[in-house]
Formats: sequence, C-alpha cells, structure tokens
Amino acid sequence: MPFSKYQATVTEIRQETPRVKTFKVTWPGIENFSFIPGQFMQLSVPGFLNQAGITMKRSYSIASSPLDKGFVEFTITYKTPHGLSARTHALKVGDIVQVEGPAGVFNLKRPVRDNITFVASGSGISSLRAMFKQLLQEGHPGNIWVVFGFHAQEDFIFRQELEELQRKHPNFKVIPSITVDDPSWTGERGRVTAVLPKVITDAASRDYYLCGSAQMVEDTIKVLTEMGVPRHQIFREVW
Repeated sequence: MPFSKYQATVTEIRQETPRVKTFKVTWPGIENFSFIPGQFMQLSVPGFLNQAGITMKRSYSIASSPLDKGFVEFTITYKTPHGLSARTHALKVGDIVQVEGPAGVFNLKRPVRDNITFVASGSGISSLRAMFKQLLQEGHPGNIWVVFGFHAQEDFIFRQELEELQRKHPNFKVIPSITVDDPSWTGERGRVTAVLPKVITDAASRDYYLCGSAQMVEDTIKVLTEMGVPRHQIFREVW
C-alpha cells in the first residue's frame, strides 16, 4: 500500500545538541492523522535531488506522541554536508517539506506491562520518546525507566525535557550514561550494556524497548538475556 503524502510546513525548530535538531511540522487536515508510537515517516525537501536527479528521501522516526495533536516532530542528526540531514538542518520556520507514511512495526505492545525500560543510544531516543511520552500522558501507573547512552554531555538529546518529566512524574526515571572521560559528569559511565546490570534488580518483571545501532541492540539483547529476561519481553529497532 502506498504511503499517504502530506505537504507540511515547519512551524518550530529546536536545537537539541550541536548536531541534532527537532522539527515540528503541520499540514491541513493533520487533526485526522494518526500513528502508533515507534512508527516512522519518509521526509523529503522539495527540489533536493540526489545525483540521479531523484528526490532524496530518508525515513525518520516520529518523535512526538500521538496524543500531541496538531503537529508531529522529527529529531534529525546532522550526518554529512551534502546529504538530506544537512539540507533539513538548513530549513527555516515556514519552509515546506513532504512527509509520507506512517509505517513501521516497532511500537508499544498492548496491553502494556506495568514496568517498562526503554534503552537507547544516540538518536535512537527519538522513537522511544514517542512511546514514553504517550504512556505518561495516559497516566501509566507503573515504572517507566529510560536508560540512555551517548558519547559526551553535549550529546544528551532532550536533556531539559527528560529532566523535567522526571521531576513531574515520580514513576519516570532517566538514567543517562556517557562513554567519554569527563570529570564534571555525575551520572553513569560506559555503554548501556554495562549500566543495565548495575541499575536493574527486577529484570524479568519488565518489558524492554531498544533503539540504537545494530551492535548496541545485539549486545543489549545478549545482556538482558543473561539477566534472565525472556526474549518475548524484548522489542527492538535498529537505525
């Protein structure tokens, strides 16, 4: 089935980190648009073509919650100076982009287990954000933890928002971890695979949603399995 296509207007741009921006977009009739958290859309910029003269498209996870009506958000990392990520980073409020979708089968499984842990590395936090924001908006009573690994403090995507959500919701906990040596950092250190056994004592009672590089996801599944988590409680997406 072909994707639905929308001519969207950029209404807000937020600089999340030196290399990451979040773009809020809307289009006529968006109030009738629905998606499942974890899904993605294809994004293109009119007139931006590849070397073959074909419109360049990339798939980006929807970073906003389905309960955030009137807009969707995409969080995009700058990759190379001549690719679509660079072109999107040059967008301004009021510019037009085309989005197609939604699609994807990585999403929250209903009914939702009481305790859930989201595990992300880098920009993998984007699709997970849509999931845990929806759960918080729904008033999910169980524990919602986010174990988030990244290189350095300046790579902490959504830092202000995540810290605010943690203050607002007693059942929401963010466990960030860096891999660079930084004496000023007071949080966890090392890859998420090293952090998980340190912070989780009830491993088998949780569902896990993983999003990150293929190596990170593979290694995390191995660690969780060794911690006694049944494979059917682990859900994954690779970017």
